[in-house]
Amino acid sequence: MAVKKRKNKKIKKDVLDYMVLPKIEIRSETKKGIVVVMIVALGILSFMGLFGYGGKVGMYLDKSLILAFGFGKWIFPFILMFWAIFLFQKNKGYFRGSHYLGLFLFILSIQSLFHLYYPRPRWEEIIYSGKGGGYIGMFFAKGFYSVLGSAGSWVILLAFLIISLLLMFNTTLDNLFGKKSFVLKFFLPIRYLFIFIKGLFERDYEDEEEEEIVSINQDEDEEINIIKPVFSEKEIEEAEEDKGKVEVEVNIDNDEEAINWEINNIKIDLPLNLLNKKTGKPNSGDMKHNEMVIQRTLENFGIPVEMGDVEVGPSVTQYTLKPSAGIKLSRITNLSNDLALSLAAHPIRIEAPIPGKSLVGIEVPNKVKAVVTLRQVLASKEFKTRKNNLMMALGEDVAGHSWTYDITKMPHLLIAGATNSGKSVCINSIIVSLLYQNNPNDLRFIMVDPKRVELPVYNGIPHLLTPVITDVKKTVNALKWCLNEMDRRFEV
Repeated sequence: MAVKKRKNKKIKKDVLDYMVLPKIEIRSETKKGIVVVMIVALGILSFMGLFGYGGKVGMYLDKSLILAFGFGKWIFPFILMFWAIFLFQKNKGYFRGSHYLGLFLFILSIQSLFHLYYPRPRWEEIIYSGKGGGYIGMFFAKGFYSVLGSAGSWVILLAFLIISLLLMFNTTLDNLFGKKSFVLKFFLPIRYLFIFIKGLFERDYEDEEEEEIVSINQDEDEEINIIKPVFSEKEIEEAEEDKGKVEVEVNIDNDEEAINWEINNIKIDLPLNLLNKKTGKPNSGDMKHNEMVIQRTLENFGIPVEMGDVEVGPSVTQYTLKPSAGIKLSRITNLSNDLALSLAAHPIRIEAPIPGKSLVGIEVPNKVKAVVTLRQVLASKEFKTRKNNLMMALGEDVAGHSWTYDITKMPHLLIAGATNSGKSVCINSIIVSLLYQNNPNDLRFIMVDPKRVELPVYNGIPHLLTPVITDVKKTVNALKWCLNEMDRRFEV
């Protein structure tokens, strides 16, 4: 059979068919930055529109905010700005569901409370005058009012408002309304102002009473003698001066050099500004892509998993996952080299399981590591809320949380490691963190440095019981003095 050959018909192409649009690949961090800039721009335009600026766009935004939010139009720009700041500072990704829920409850409760403030018949009237909670407030207020009435609506909406703050800031009631909450810090200066004014009135009242007493005594021909304070000078004897001193003598060498441990009552408050705060921000790359690579690699080996949260630390990023039931953890730990090949990152560490969680953690090195400074740890909440003044700063964990530890819980401490692993940095961090907590009356050092490299820089600080010992022979005598001092304290 003869096969008829069909002639290829020429298809007319349009001019646009010859154009090739470039593929734009944008990283997740870049997308996040674009979103932040757009939110900031919208917040600034909304704020400008409230004062009649921003042209027609500002005018339309102002009218829209009045109708939608009422009094809440003044809160809306600040919500956008705080949202942008939160997105910019967080290194753990975008908002979580709890934050969105808290934001929704905040808008619902505050707008409804604005509208409940006015009588029920005026709710539709006040919207166009820019009062109340706008159409959003009226919509929610009607629902609560029809079910709970006025008083019940106030109770439930105030409860929703507190819950929304807890969800948005991911905090506790103690941090929100406790002794160290920002609410108390806001009202604390006002309280001090009232105390100051009350003290002024009490002082004026006491002065008036004293003037009346003096005038009465003068009228009665000084029958009542007024007792006035008499000040006199008195020299303090040397014996009384020496009562506040504790002298400890130790023979460091053959010259019988003495160490005087004097209680000098010097209060040292070192400012954190002395420490370096240049930390930088870690860059973990495309976290969504890495999550997909980890999940796909494990599934190729027959290990189905469910990916969890991502914790971005200063040097590594921890991807958490939950394996399906019946999967042995040893199968996951044996795939460390395969995961490193798929992620093009080495070395990776698999923590199976994560302490306190029923999850497996895969730690991948960051592309750009952040330097953890001592100032960053000393300014953290964990250090400020310490239980005693013998805590040493260790650094930050994978999740970026500061870590400190109590020296009194260590019977001995050995710092070991290879060259350039950070032994000297650790020693200096321990010493400086102790200096930031204690005065010379409470803490004294005996430093021994035969190499004469690291510790002689501390010569001159008042916490030293003796200058830094660089002679090995003197070290033995110093340790003997420590033993004698321990025996003396046991006897006391």
